[in-house]
Amino acid sequence: MNKRLQFGRASSILVSLPAVALWLILCVAAAVGDLLVLSAAFAFLFLLSGAAFLWGARSIRHVTLEVACSRTRLYPDMETTFSYTVKNDKLLPLIWLELSQGIPERGCLTPDETFERYACLSGEAQGQESAPDAADRPAPDAYRRTFSFVMGHETLTLRSVWTARRRGVYRMDRLMLRSGDGFGLSQVEAPCPPGKLPQVLVYPRSVPVDISLFLQEQWRQSAGSAGYQEDMAVLRGLRPYQPSDSWKRINWRMAARTQELKVNFYETIQPLSALFVLDGESLCGLSADYAELEQALELLGSVIARLFRRGVTCGLALPASRRYSAVTLPPVEGRSAAELLGLLAGYDCLAQHLFAENGDRLEQCAPSRFDERAVLTAASEAGRIYLITCAPDGPVHGLVGRLGAARVTVFAAAGGASSADPDLRVVPLRRLAKGAAI
Repeated sequence: MNKRLQFGRASSILVSLPAVALWLILCVAAAVGDLLVLSAAFAFLFLLSGAAFLWGARSIRHVTLEVACSRTRLYPDMETTFSYTVKNDKLLPLIWLELSQGIPERGCLTPDETFERYACLSGEAQGQESAPDAADRPAPDAYRRTFSFVMGHETLTLRSVWTARRRGVYRMDRLMLRSGDGFGLSQVEAPCPPGKLPQVLVYPRSVPVDISLFLQEQWRQSAGSAGYQEDMAVLRGLRPYQPSDSWKRINWRMAARTQELKVNFYETIQPLSALFVLDGESLCGLSADYAELEQALELLGSVIARLFRRGVTCGLALPASRRYSAVTLPPVEGRSAAELLGLLAGYDCLAQHLFAENGDRLEQCAPSRFDERAVLTAASEAGRIYLITCAPDGPVHGLVGRLGAARVTVFAAAGGASSADPDLRVVPLRRLAKGAAI
C-alpha cells in the first residue's frame, strides 16, 4: 500500500505513481518488441490505474463536513444528538463516501445503529506507520457510516443519537471523510477541522448525597438555610409576623408603638466557601476496576452540584493526571459547577497499576502531585477545606499540616480510618451517601 490512512485503509499499490509509471514503461517496451498482446494488457493496466489515481485524488475535493452536538454536557444515561452535514460542492458525483470517527475513550459514549464499529489495522489509528511490535497490541476500533452515490452539489444530513454510559471526555479529533474511485483501488481522506468539532463531557454519575455536614460546619446552622446566612448588621426592613418566625426577630419597639407584630429581616449574604482537594492517586488501583476512585468522584461531583444549587461557591484542587497537569480552581465569585464537574469528568490518575491474576496489586501508587502554592492560595479564600483521600495519614498528610488541620475535614475511603492528629476531623467517605448518618 502506498498511503496509510487514519483508520487503517489505504489505496492499492496498483494505483501508486511508481506503478502507473511502470505500466507505461512496460507498455512501450512491449510495443517496441512487437509484443502487441502484452503491450495492450500493460496499456489497459496503465489506463485503469491512471484513471483510478486521478479519480480518487479528486473525489474528496470540495467536499465539506460540519458536525453539531445538541448537548455537550451529560450525566450517564442521558442522550445527545450529533448532526452531520456533508456537502459535495462540485459537479463530479461520489460513488461511495465513508464517514469515520474514533471510539470515545473508555466507552463513555455509544451511538445508535446509525454507525457500525470495526477494527482498524494496528498502528494506523493515529496515522502512523506500524511499529515492530504492533502485532502484540490490540487493533484500535472506530465507528463508520457509508453512503452510496452522492450526486454533485448534493447535501446529506445524518443524525445519530448517542448515549452517555460512564464518566469521560470525548474529543472528536479524528472525524474523517473518505472516498475514492469507483473501482475501489484509490482512497483519499479529509479531516474535519479540529476547531469545528464539539467536545462532549460526561460528568460523574449523580447519586443522592447528604450535604448537611458542609452547611453545619461552615455556617453553624441547619441545612434549611440553603447555604446562606443573614448579616445582622444590615436591616433590610420589616414584614408582618408569621407563626413560623422566631420571637427573637420581633421588633418590640414597633410592636409597642403600633400594637402590631412586625419582624426584622436582614440582608442575605453568601457565607464562607468550600475547597475540595482530591487525593486521586491514593484511590487508584485499590481494585482492578478502580471502583473506589469512581465512587469518590460520583460522591464528590454530586456534593459539588448540590452545594452550587444551594448557593455555595466551591473550589477544586486536582493532582497531576494523565490528561492535564495539577490544577486548582479557587472558590471565587463567578465559579460554576460545570467547571468543576468538567475537570472530574476528565480526571484519570497518573499511576499505572499492575494486577496479578488473583487481583492483588503489584505496584504501589505514587503520591499525588499538587500545585501546593495554588492550593494554599485557594485555601485562604475558603472557609473550610475538604480532603478526599484513602487514609488521612497518607502521603498528603504534609499538605494537611500546611493547610491547617483545624480547617480540614478528611473524607477517607478506607473504612474505620482515623488520624493521629486530634485536630483533624475524619469522616468515612461512604457516609456522604444519602441516608447515612453523619
